[in-house]
Amino acid sequence: MVLFTTDELDTRSFKAAKRRFLQQNLEIRQPFRTSKQLSHCRQSTSIDPILWLPVSKSERSHYIRWRLG
Repeated sequence: MVLFTTDELDTRSFKAAKRRFLQQNLEIRQPFRTSKQLSHCRQSTSIDPILWLPVSKSERSHYIRWRLG
């Protein structure tokens, strides 16, 4: 694992590090498909679009519970 200081980290390096981090986490989570966490519902490394919706806390909670089934 490579750590960067703020001066060394440009946008391209940050995106590559983020992509690596998300991919590693996905590979770690894959054996645990029965978990009820939102991150386990997605088959890819992208962030769930539900988390980007401009809604209140109660609405977000409702959407997340709907997403989990």
